[in-house]
Amino acid sequence: MSIEKVRLFLEEQGYDGVLLRRRNNFSWITGGNTNYIVQTMEAGVADWIITREQAYLVTSKMEERRIVEEECADLSFSFEVLSDDWYKPAEHLIESVTSGKRMAADMPYADWDVVDEELGKYRSILSVDERDRYRNLCQKAAKAVEETCREIEPGQTEKEIEAHLASKILAGGMSIQVLLVATDERIYRYRHPIPTEKKLERHAMIVICAEEAGLVANVTRLVYFGEHDVYRRMGVSGS
Repeated sequence: MSIEKVRLFLEEQGYDGVLLRRRNNFSWITGGNTNYIVQTMEAGVADWIITREQAYLVTSKMEERRIVEEECADLSFSFEVLSDDWYKPAEHLIESVTSGKRMAADMPYADWDVVDEELGKYRSILSVDERDRYRNLCQKAAKAVEETCREIEPGQTEKEIEAHLASKILAGGMSIQVLLVATDERIYRYRHPIPTEKKLERHAMIVICAEEAGLVANVTRLVYFGEHDVYRRMGVSGS
């Protein structure tokens, strides 16, 4: 289990506990569940404090019911919930169970050591379940991009292509970290082409970084309309 990996980290690094606020670490601890409302923020609306003996879920009363009932209902470990009104900072909740302990955190907090890079070494060793979930995510992301490549047509703008792919990604239960679309000469001019109103003529590149359950799949595909130069040089037709 991931919580066992965290406690192994604590033992090996000499910490009494660690505060986990980042979205990917919440997913790691819960086996793929989520803690965020605003998708553009690294931190979510619920944190974990993991010590060598206990686990604490820190959140607001506003979010507590949903997080406990939908994101933490089937966990294999017990935990205590620490919550207060949404407008009150969580520092007093955190302090109540960490005072006097040697603590670390996955993002800046107080004067604690920031250890997300070190935790990444433990997080990157995927369990069997994580490998299965990652394989499924990669297949879903690739399918969404490839279907988009087959369905787009010359005359569509890059933004229209972006929206077409985004609808497939979101409908598939994934979230979008990066979505790039370039057509024709923009493919070769820019390393990271943000979609524009330029219309597709013959050649499109589509890129997605899709997140699900704390894992990210990166997919790039290119599609060409009409006879490509490589086929002409070979003396055969292609599309």
